Amino acid sequence: MGPVNRDLPDDVFYESSSSSPQPVGGDTHRRKKSDVAEAIREFGNQAWREALATRKQDTEDRKVRFLEEKESRRMQYMRQRLQREERTPALQDCAFVSDRLRSLYAQQENESNRRIRDDIEDEITTLKAKKQWLADTL
Repeated sequence: MGPVNRDLPDDVFYESSSSSPQPVGGDTHRRKKSDVAEAIREFGNQAWREALATRKQDTEDRKVRFLEEKESRRMQYMRQRLQREERTPALQDCAFVSDRLRSLYAQQENESNRRIRDDIEDEITTLKAKKQWLADTL
């Protein structure tokens, strides 16, 4: 089979979809043949263009979803980081309060002076309240 834009012989007749009579001549045949070839190319390119447009749209959609997920993960990380940063001092305070309570209980058992025992008891009460508040916070 030869090239698409090859001249047709004069004895070949091409029927047009138009009902009006067309002049018959060599240039007309070439023009019709090139119009048909162009229509075939255009028809073939149309599916290709649609596939390309669909592929581009899919790529854009994936890119948008990726960026949204990335932003979501970043925001989640920032929230978790903030919670950790807020929680660390509270955990340190809780450890300090627990250690101090342990030492006060030991000191209270060995203390014989009533006034000192009362001071220790007041501090224990205050530290228990603080420990409860920290436990509620955590």
